[in-house]
Amino acid sequence: GEAFDEATLDLVASHADVWNSMPAGLDVLRSKIELVDNACLARGRDPRTLGKTLETQVLILDDDDDWEAWLGRWARLRDEHPSGGAMTDFFEFVQSTNPQLSTEGSSDRFKEEFVIGTRAEVTEKLKAYHDLGIDEIVCWFMDFPSLHSMTVLANEIRPSLRRPHA
Repeated sequence: GEAFDEATLDLVASHADVWNSMPAGLDVLRSKIELVDNACLARGRDPRTLGKTLETQVLILDDDDDWEAWLGRWARLRDEHPSGGAMTDFFEFVQSTNPQLSTEGSSDRFKEEFVIGTRAEVTEKLKAYHDLGIDEIVCWFMDFPSLHSMTVLANEIRPSLRRPHA
């Protein structure tokens, strides 16, 4: 369950083995985790006994021009398939699951809220999520059916995230 209201927080803190957040940038996720942890503490539960996962969109770019090209391709898909065949508006859908996400400002705001960036940027963001207490990330690859982001994540980024055994 998301950290939207007291009833859901109560269910999570009282009964869940794992809590999953919908897409969220670092600041928003930090706030959500604080709500979940406080709900656990209020019910006498150690927050460390609750697994924490994040479900988010992933897009690994070669450079900033790649992001602008991707946004253009997405806009063309929406125009070519207005009936929803290409998901009418991806950003509206994601905003509905993450009310903190603002559509104001530049498209770079989405790079903050999702895992979008170059190899180095994605690596740093995934490390930061781990440092916040996220145990696992469920990835929705924005460039599907291309396997580019999935392949780069699996073969290049993921191995660099593995921590040596103590």
